[in-house]
Amino acid sequence: MREYLHQNRQYFESIDVETYQAMREFMHSERVMKDMTNSRKGTRINMCKALEDIYEDGKTEGKEMGKLTLIANMLRNGMSAEDIKKYAGVTDEMIAEAHREKNQISEME
Repeated sequence: MREYLHQNRQYFESIDVETYQAMREFMHSERVMKDMTNSRKGTRINMCKALEDIYEDGKTEGKEMGKLTLIANMLRNGMSAEDIKKYAGVTDEMIAEAHREKNQISEME
């Protein structure tokens, strides 16, 4: 998709609101892409920028999930919160979140 957008960048840098809304629905990106149905007539949207933002958000979210998985594994293996902070470079809040998720998974098993 990125290659297609790159090849057609001129078109996707200025799409109409209706096309944007359709892409938003097809991609199930309601959380990331804002609803533009109430935009002024003639509004143009840079879809390349919107998709680049979605991509970056996905990378960031993936890194966070990876850290939480790492923390959960460290907790399962008996590491202390202090050691986890020291070796993984994470915060107390992330450790608490990973601990909650670890407990939820344990309850489901």
